[in-house]
Amino acid sequence: MKQIDREALELCLKMVLESKAEPGRPDQVRAFLREDGWEVAAKFCSSLLQRRRLQMRPWDPRPPCRSEPDDGTEPGRLLAKMLAAGMSRYDPDPLAALEGAPNDKATEGTGQLLSPSRVRHNINPRGSKDGDGPISDGAA
Repeated sequence: MKQIDREALELCLKMVLESKAEPGRPDQVRAFLREDGWEVAAKFCSSLLQRRRLQMRPWDPRPPCRSEPDDGTEPGRLLAKMLAAGMSRYDPDPLAALEGAPNDKATEGTGQLLSPSRVRHNINPRGSKDGDGPISDGAA
């Protein structure tokens, strides 16, 4: 798993576990952690947060973190933009990060975008050796 994805998933998990917005949700996530492991629980949290931030309804297509780039759906088109910008597909607030969330001094000149969720996104259009950037030949 790419470092940027791990960081985004860790953040999503932390946000849901610390949230008071939905009573019982942190307990549900703790049960996922015990029964299904960290990755399943964290991906559930990413999906939950993206659905909330994108104001998706239950009958809407799946959120970007569970879509394929340019799969003909709005979330798929959003995911393609996220990946082209060097973002993690699991960012809890993809639109805010894409809209050019304010960077802090720590990221100036580093080729990174700091999303409101505090995940650093590599915005090097050529990609990096660990694959965090977009893939230019269309291969997955």
